Amino acid sequence: MPKRSSGDWNFWSSIITGGKSSDIWTQVHPYSDLPKVKNPPSGWLQNTNDPPWTSTLPEVLKRGKFPAYMSPNYADFRTQSSLRMLQEDASITFDELVQDKLSTRLEMAERVLDDLLKAVDKYGTDLSKEAKAVLEKWDHRADGNSVGTLLFITWANAMNPYNEDMYAVKWDDKNPRTTPDGLADPQKAVAVLDKAAAKIKADFGTLAVPWGDVLRVKSGKLNLPGNGAPGTVGSFRVSWPGEREKNTTSISGGDSWVGVIEFGEKIKANVLLSYGNSSQDDDPHNGDQLKLYSEKKLREAHFYSKDIEVNKKRREVLRNGVFVTE
Repeated sequence: MPKRSSGDWNFWSSIITGGKSSDIWTQVHPYSDLPKVKNPPSGWLQNTNDPPWTSTLPEVLKRGKFPAYMSPNYADFRTQSSLRMLQEDASITFDELVQDKLSTRLEMAERVLDDLLKAVDKYGTDLSKEAKAVLEKWDHRADGNSVGTLLFITWANAMNPYNEDMYAVKWDDKNPRTTPDGLADPQKAVAVLDKAAAKIKADFGTLAVPWGDVLRVKSGKLNLPGNGAPGTVGSFRVSWPGEREKNTTSISGGDSWVGVIEFGEKIKANVLLSYGNSSQDDDPHNGDQLKLYSEKKLREAHFYSKDIEVNKKRREVLRNGVFVTE
């Protein structure tokens, strides 16, 4: 981190004009200057590409003790999903942590959907009332069989989750896990829902579209139902939709390598390299991890020699510069 003479994060994260020698950094902060936490009272640490201040709750790091340019101050919906799952469960088992990692619950829906449905009652058209009927039955998740996810995400993207002006209660660092909340302009929100519903109705002929019919996991001959959603709407399991092709979109990024590891007398680990180790068309393992991704499953990591021996496919030995199969 460069040592700056002045300015905050917003200043230094944008383009600045040149010509001032005071804006040129010549030193970097030593490690001792950087925000860090060890063994917090909460018993846990988390990071979802968010600033250090919400690495644990209650907060241990105090932003005012560090230079204003060192880090932004926010906690997006994905970060809040992480914080919620950790705070709500005082004792998390291995299997529970796996399920939390694969959670597709959309945190944004928990904050604004109730307001949106109430607004439809007041300002809605026949189409938005049809949309309300779908959203009332929706499970607030982005699983492959979730019906309502496409409708909510289409609406949310049009509203822009990062636009603070859309919320009745803005994000507050004193309540980093429960804000923002509500809708600042319910009538506008319903108008946006009408447009989103009209688009989906035109494309699919219905609003009741399973998310996995639209979001696909594709590689070679594989074309499987996807799950997850962008972190902007609060899915802890991140799947970024790629280019739209007719009425489907393939996952272009998000969860890549996943590892849930328990240390003890014996190490236990479930892992997944979502896009797989092999891309050769004739390899029997091409895409086998994508199938697990589609099914929201992880695979067991073979850590110990005896487990590797039991599960090995073949043994190759390098002899005179050539691999020989034994």
